[in-house]
Amino acid sequence: MTKTLLALGHRVFTTDVRYDELLKVGKELGWDSMENCTMLELDVRDRDQWRNVFETARKSLGGVDVVFNIAGYLKPESTQNLKDTDIDLHIDVNVKGVINGTWLASQEMIKQVKDGSLPKGGRSHLHV
Repeated sequence: MTKTLLALGHRVFTTDVRYDELLKVGKELGWDSMENCTMLELDVRDRDQWRNVFETARKSLGGVDVVFNIAGYLKPESTQNLKDTDIDLHIDVNVKGVINGTWLASQEMIKQVKDGSLPKGGRSHLHV
Protein backbone atom coordinates (compact mmCIF):
# COMPACT_ATOMS: atom_id res chain seq x y z
CA MET A 1 0.00 0.00 0.00
CA THR A 2 2.76 2.44 0.96
CA LYS A 3 4.64 1.77 -2.27
CA THR A 4 1.55 2.47 -4.37
CA LEU A 5 0.57 5.62 -2.51
CA LEU A 6 4.09 7.03 -2.73
CA ALA A 7 4.23 6.26 -6.46
CA LEU A 8 1.02 8.27 -6.86
CA GLY A 9 2.64 11.25 -5.11
CA HIS A 10 0.83 11.04 -1.77
CA ARG A 11 2.39 11.94 1.56
CA VAL A 12 2.46 8.77 3.65
CA PHE A 13 3.07 7.91 7.27
CA THR A 14 3.75 4.19 7.34
CA THR A 15 3.96 2.32 10.62
CA ASP A 16 4.74 -1.11 12.00
CA VAL A 17 5.12 -2.78 15.36
CA ARG A 18 8.34 -4.27 13.95
CA TYR A 19 9.96 -0.90 13.47
CA ASP A 20 13.44 -2.26 12.68
CA GLU A 21 11.96 -4.32 9.85
CA LEU A 22 10.04 -1.30 8.58
CA LEU A 23 13.25 0.75 8.50
CA LYS A 24 15.03 -2.07 6.67
CA VAL A 25 12.32 -2.32 4.02
CA GLY A 26 12.13 1.47 3.82
CA LYS A 27 15.84 1.69 3.16
CA GLU A 28 15.70 -1.07 0.51
CA LEU A 29 12.84 0.73 -1.28
CA GLY A 30 14.29 4.22 -0.88
CA TRP A 31 11.54 5.47 1.43
CA ASP A 32 14.09 6.68 3.97
CA SER A 33 15.25 9.39 1.54
CA MET A 34 11.79 10.50 0.40
CA GLU A 35 10.37 13.73 1.83
CA ASN A 36 6.80 12.44 1.45
CA CYS A 37 7.35 9.29 3.53
CA THR A 38 7.59 9.06 7.31
CA MET A 39 8.17 5.72 9.04
CA LEU A 40 7.09 5.35 12.67
CA GLU A 41 6.75 2.58 15.22
CA LEU A 42 3.18 1.69 16.11
CA ASP A 43 1.73 -1.14 18.12
CA VAL A 44 -1.98 -0.81 17.32
CA ARG A 45 -2.85 -2.04 20.81
CA ASP A 46 -1.23 1.03 22.38
CA ARG A 47 -3.37 4.21 22.40
CA ASP A 48 -0.40 6.37 23.39
CA GLN A 49 1.52 5.22 20.31
CA TRP A 50 -1.54 5.99 18.15
CA ARG A 51 -1.72 9.45 19.72
CA ASN A 52 1.97 10.00 18.98
CA VAL A 53 1.48 9.05 15.33
CA PHE A 54 -1.48 11.41 14.93
CA GLU A 55 0.33 14.23 16.76
CA THR A 56 3.39 13.76 14.55
CA ALA A 57 1.18 13.78 11.45
CA ARG A 58 -0.61 16.92 12.63
CA LYS A 59 2.69 18.73 13.21
CA SER A 60 4.26 17.50 9.99
CA LEU A 61 1.32 17.46 7.57
CA GLY A 62 -1.37 19.50 9.26
CA GLY A 63 -3.39 16.33 9.82
CA VAL A 64 -4.47 13.15 8.07
CA ASP A 65 -7.00 12.68 5.26
CA VAL A 66 -7.16 8.89 5.14
CA VAL A 67 -6.19 6.11 7.56
CA PHE A 68 -5.55 2.56 6.34
CA ASN A 69 -5.48 0.28 9.38
CA ILE A 70 -4.51 -3.04 7.87
CA ALA A 71 -2.62 -4.46 10.82
CA GLY A 72 -3.70 -7.95 11.74
CA TYR A 73 -2.70 -11.10 13.55
CA LEU A 74 -3.59 -14.73 12.94
CA LYS A 75 -1.78 -17.67 14.50
CA PRO A 76 -2.16 -20.64 12.17
CA GLU A 77 -3.12 -23.15 14.83
CA SER A 78 -6.09 -25.32 15.70
CA THR A 79 -8.34 -23.65 18.24
CA GLN A 80 -7.86 -26.42 20.79
CA ASN A 81 -4.09 -25.79 20.71
CA LEU A 82 -4.27 -22.03 21.34
CA LYS A 83 -2.99 -20.62 24.61
CA ASP A 84 -4.62 -17.79 26.56
CA THR A 85 -1.93 -15.42 25.30
CA ASP A 86 -2.70 -16.37 21.67
CA ILE A 87 -6.38 -15.58 22.15
CA ASP A 88 -5.58 -12.29 23.86
CA LEU A 89 -3.23 -11.26 21.06
CA HIS A 90 -5.87 -12.01 18.40
CA ILE A 91 -8.42 -9.85 20.24
CA ASP A 92 -5.96 -7.10 21.14
CA VAL A 93 -4.65 -6.64 17.58
CA ASN A 94 -7.69 -7.49 15.46
CA VAL A 95 -10.39 -5.89 17.60
CA LYS A 96 -8.86 -3.50 20.11
CA GLY A 97 -6.30 -2.24 17.57
CA VAL A 98 -9.02 -1.47 15.03
CA ILE A 99 -11.18 0.27 17.63
CA ASN A 100 -8.23 2.29 18.98
CA GLY A 101 -7.20 3.46 15.52
CA THR A 102 -10.69 4.22 14.27
CA TRP A 103 -11.71 6.07 17.43
CA LEU A 104 -8.55 8.18 17.59
CA ALA A 105 -8.66 8.87 13.83
CA SER A 106 -12.24 10.09 14.17
CA GLN A 107 -11.24 12.39 17.03
CA GLU A 108 -8.41 13.84 14.94
CA MET A 109 -10.58 14.28 11.87
CA ILE A 110 -13.36 15.96 13.86
CA LYS A 111 -10.78 18.52 15.06
CA GLN A 112 -9.65 19.01 11.46
CA VAL A 113 -13.21 19.56 10.24
CA LYS A 114 -13.78 22.15 12.98
CA ASP A 115 -10.62 24.06 12.09
CA GLY A 116 -11.30 23.76 8.35
CA SER A 117 -8.27 21.65 7.48
CA LEU A 118 -10.24 18.58 6.34
CA PRO A 119 -10.67 17.67 3.57
CA LYS A 120 -7.31 18.50 2.01
CA GLY A 121 -7.93 16.59 -1.17
CA GLY A 122 -6.94 13.14 0.03
CA ARG A 123 -3.20 13.65 -0.23
CA SER A 124 -2.04 12.70 3.31
CA HIS A 125 -2.32 9.06 4.32
CA LEU A 126 -1.51 7.08 7.42
CA HIS A 127 -0.77 3.46 6.56
CA VAL A 128 -0.78 1.15 9.58
